[in-house]
Amino acid sequence: MKTLFYSRKFWASFLSFLVVAVSHYIPNFNLDIDELIGFAVVIASYVIGTAVDAGGGIGGIFKSRKFWAAVVGLVVVFLAYL
Repeated sequence: MKTLFYSRKFWASFLSFLVVAVSHYIPNFNLDIDELIGFAVVIASYVIGTAVDAGGGIGGIFKSRKFWAAVVGLVVVFLAYL
């Protein structure tokens, strides 16, 4: 169970689940299909990237280019929503 909480793939998947759940239950946070597809592509590419290169641990997250690429992708998706 401890390794689950240190898994970057778990937290990325959990974050995507939260965004979809929030968009379903909060009417003002309604994402259309294009934004959800963009969000899913960013999360899927991050999960696949971390599965291929799983080294680094928790401290390596902030040094990871995949992490920052995913953050930029999420910001772009949310800015397109606004």
